[in-house]
Amino acid sequence: MTDGYRRNSHGYDGEEQGYEPYSWGSFAFGIMLGVILVYIFAVRPSEEHLHELNIRVSRLDRTVERLTKATETVDGTVDLLSQLARQKELTEQVQVVAEMNEKLRAEFSRLSSMNLEIHEAEVALDRVASLHGRVADQYPMALKAEQAFNQLANLQSQVLLSQNDSRRANASLTDLLNLQQRIVQQADHARLADLVLKNVFAMQDDLVTGQDRTEKARRVANNMIQIEADLICQTEDSQFAVQSLDQLLTMQRKLNRAGRTTEDGQSIVGELVAQGGSLKRNSSPSSPVNPWRVLQTLATQVTPKRVLPMNSSELQRLANHLTQGAPQYVADLVAPVAAKVR
Repeated sequence: MTDGYRRNSHGYDGEEQGYEPYSWGSFAFGIMLGVILVYIFAVRPSEEHLHELNIRVSRLDRTVERLTKATETVDGTVDLLSQLARQKELTEQVQVVAEMNEKLRAEFSRLSSMNLEIHEAEVALDRVASLHGRVADQYPMALKAEQAFNQLANLQSQVLLSQNDSRRANASLTDLLNLQQRIVQQADHARLADLVLKNVFAMQDDLVTGQDRTEKARRVANNMIQIEADLICQTEDSQFAVQSLDQLLTMQRKLNRAGRTTEDGQSIVGELVAQGGSLKRNSSPSSPVNPWRVLQTLATQVTPKRVLPMNSSELQRLANHLTQGAPQYVADLVAPVAAKVR
């Protein structure tokens, strides 16, 4: 077989057969060589190309994934932007609603304050109407109280004038006391001076009593003025106003009685002075009138009746009685007092 020919194993007993040019081994070798060449020149480059393609595909896959992620990110960003835009619109709407709520709250507060003011005004009007009705009901009583107050003011002014006259009388009596000291120094007329001093002291006591009465009248007037002030302050209470008015009228009647008593005392003093003049006229022309006896008579008649002169004219008359018909030194002592009275 080395020569490439195959002989028949049976020798030459059959017809002669020819030689085969290629054997099965060569054929197998050729096939193997072809397979190797195909692998080398076809399959192996294809595998390398396939690996490169796989690498490129993996790169493309990663790129696609990145693009997908970027697309998703862009979609999320777009959604977020749309949500932000929607949120902005909602925020603007909320701001508008909040402004409207603030305006409504301000209007509501204004309406509440107006309602409160209207309620207060209604209450004030009701009070004014009630007060007007009560004042209208008490107006006649207020007029009477005002008239009574005016009368009390006049009476108080009269009492103050009487008090001023009493002060003048006190000043005159003080001068008379000084006159007493000067008369005592005259030894020749000591007894006569003693009588004069007794009469003067009696008149001083009566004058002090009259001053106390004047002071009481002044206190009564002050009390009545205080009652009048209380009545004016309490005009809303009708019952209290009526009681205060009754008290005021009672005090007024008391003061009127005191004023009439003072007037009666003044008239009595005038009568006593007139009696002193009649005594002077009834005396004989040859004998001078003794002024000390006239004073003693006046004091005797005045003391039981508890009245005193209350004005300057009657004090002037007393001074005239002291100077008329008296000795010259007595007239000189009384003249300064009479000048003060004038």
